[in-house]
Amino acid sequence: MKRLGSRPLRVGVRRGNLAASLKRPDVLLGLFIALGLLGSPLYNTALVRSQLIGDAAVGPHGSVAVLCAGLALAWRATLRRGHVWADPASLTWADFDGGRSRELRRRVGAGWATRFATAADLDGHRERVLRRRLLAGWATRFATTADLDYRRENALHRRLLARRATRFATVTDSDGRREGPLHRRLLAGWATRFATVTDSDSHRERVLRRRLLAGWATRFATVAYFFVVAGVLIGFPPDVVGPLALSVAVAALALVTARRRPLCGEAVLPLAPAVLGVFPDTPLWIFAAVAAAAAFLLAWSPPLSPRRDTLVRHFRERLVRRTSTAFLDVWALLPAGRPVRWRRALDGRFILTRYVVTGTLARRHALGLPVLLALAVTATHTTFPGVTSVWLLGLGSYLALLPFAAPIAQLHRVPGLRRWLDASEPRLRLVMASVLVALAACWTAAVTLLGVPVTLGSLAAVVVAAYSVVRTVTRGPLEFSSMGLVLYEGVLIPTGLLRQLARGPDLLIIGLLLCGLLP
Repeated sequence: MKRLGSRPLRVGVRRGNLAASLKRPDVLLGLFIALGLLGSPLYNTALVRSQLIGDAAVGPHGSVAVLCAGLALAWRATLRRGHVWADPASLTWADFDGGRSRELRRRVGAGWATRFATAADLDGHRERVLRRRLLAGWATRFATTADLDYRRENALHRRLLARRATRFATVTDSDGRREGPLHRRLLAGWATRFATVTDSDSHRERVLRRRLLAGWATRFATVAYFFVVAGVLIGFPPDVVGPLALSVAVAALALVTARRRPLCGEAVLPLAPAVLGVFPDTPLWIFAAVAAAAAFLLAWSPPLSPRRDTLVRHFRERLVRRTSTAFLDVWALLPAGRPVRWRRALDGRFILTRYVVTGTLARRHALGLPVLLALAVTATHTTFPGVTSVWLLGLGSYLALLPFAAPIAQLHRVPGLRRWLDASEPRLRLVMASVLVALAACWTAAVTLLGVPVTLGSLAAVVVAAYSVVRTVTRGPLEFSSMGLVLYEGVLIPTGLLRQLARGPDLLIIGLLLCGLLP
């Protein structure tokens, strides 16, 4: 019979489910389409180059800019530590949080100390009791036999000496027989329990290590793919060793920082390789050497040992994300707010503006994404000058503003909160769009300072992106009853569902096409 704590923890997708998924026609069709899109820059290079680059001359630094932006995004995604989670049901069977290890260590230590202390005290107490009994009997018998004759005294002496020798032999033999099995049982129990503790610890570490390595390898393999594509389209740099050394050093540093406890200010570390992509004259060897040295020093630090509440909280967040993705609910994917130190934030006039501003400040932890997007837009402009600034600033500002539209999305997600805020729908959207336009202006100014040209059409595209974000998060819940299935080329297309999902992006695409006509 298996032990209760030795039931294996199910991690990831089972092999049988994966094999069954690969036999489905829709999955195979999606895989073939994805492979075709990913391979198109490699076998249809001239067409892709004409669409992305055109007739503009691009130096070999463009591929380095793509590499640096990709390394920054992959490092930031790895630092989120998405591998630290565990199903609460699995925690019941497998000691995933290390609680059983600590409890067994305490029990083993207490039992070991108690048993050896008891054994030592029992030996001394028993010897004292037997010695007292022996001396008492010996004195009594000698006092009794003092008046007897010489022959009886000799007989009693012989009996007394024989009895005392027998008793001491019994004591010695009892010590040997009792201490041997006691020591063997104690050592056997100690070895068994510590072996169980070691097995539990190693199982937990293997699961976390496997998840971390899988996500880390996938992200940095994607970065390597885009670097190869950029090198095929615009050419590789003359010194390939520098970018390769930078990639290896950053990947190693991302791995060792993700496996340990969070560092203070580690969220700004991924900005360093992104800045290298913006300034082409910065030597890559310096940062590669610094990253390699930091990775070597942090590699000796103890790994992350999460508690049960941390594992369960991350599991709930992961379950919400997966469920929201399955039901195409974009509201739940927006970041949650954090407390704002503003005691009278919602007290006074202009309550709607106060609510929107406070909700935006509560998402201040999402500022890293707009910064990385600004650097990525700059690297994209350097690499693919054929793409106009209208599309770069429009798409970039849309993605950068989407996390800060969570306050109005929360109103439409919670009907009670929407009833509490006494404001009409057009007024609510106008206030939210005004705040987002102000944020987009700051983001556009930063991108302009990095070297991306700004035209009248690109400024209009930023405003269109702000209103598109508001339109995206204020749509109603999806109606799966009106799928509107249409058969096209043997494929069922849910036109009704696509129409609902296109609310927001449709305004963005049409607005960017019109803004492209402006000077």
